[in-house]
Amino acid sequence: MPLKVKCEHCNQEMILDEGFAGGVCRCSQCGQMQNVAQDAPRISTVPADSGRSFSAGRFVKRYAVGLIILVLLAFTGGVVIVILGQLSPGTNNVEVEMESGPVEGPSFLTRMPIEGNSVVYCLDHGGSMNTSFDLVRNGVIRSLESLGEDKLFDIIFWEEEGFRQMQPPGLRYATAENIALARSRLNEIIPRGLPIPGPALKKALSLDPANICLISDQLFDSQQQTSLLKLVSEHDVKILAVGLFSEEMDKTFNKIAQQTGGRYMAVEPDLLREWLMKEPDMEPTGGKDGF
Repeated sequence: MPLKVKCEHCNQEMILDEGFAGGVCRCSQCGQMQNVAQDAPRISTVPADSGRSFSAGRFVKRYAVGLIILVLLAFTGGVVIVILGQLSPGTNNVEVEMESGPVEGPSFLTRMPIEGNSVVYCLDHGGSMNTSFDLVRNGVIRSLESLGEDKLFDIIFWEEEGFRQMQPPGLRYATAENIALARSRLNEIIPRGLPIPGPALKKALSLDPANICLISDQLFDSQQQTSLLKLVSEHDVKILAVGLFSEEMDKTFNKIAQQTGGRYMAVEPDLLREWLMKEPDMEPTGGKDGF
């Protein structure tokens, strides 16, 4: 059930996904960060203009181009198809990714192909992901199982300071033993705080993998965006980036993916759960945060 929260700095009212309870959020108006109480008020219905996750404006922004095209088609007999590519913004690859089915072979979250011989999973585990991190765990395990024993991998977690690596020194083959170790490490993680991506991404890049898989529900300011774009520009790597229910992340994650020749996907947790539940290995897990 969505949360209703008022910004402590500018009094802007926000409607947030219930996953933010007990975590932190950034105000969509003033950009300031604040804690979200575990017992923040829930609402059963959401006014159309009250928040980014459920607003009519968001619906219109996503579907306006399609509606315009349908109207024009009715009057032009299909001529508008010729200019469809000109009307489609770069972020439309998000919709293509979400509507396509599972891919065969190595993949991330069943929808994004992993090419080359190595991949590093660079994972946010902030407090706002306390209801969705089980999906991340299982999605990563599913991905590892799709790699094959000839592929190399590592897992690096964002932290508020620095980063946390699955087990130094780095890349290891995706054998049954190493996947079991990864499962154990993932199960020890408890979502909390507001970790930052920079140090973890820098470490992931230093391992020189063919792919880096990023996943987060955070929003990034312009300074963070510039820093991350500069960081990846210095390396030959494909970024497979996933934003969990935050369309605003298009501005950062989508640019990172485009700049590296990778892929970006925005996906609601419920839809991700549906994808993963189609497979037999979907089990909720509890964390210990013990490494």
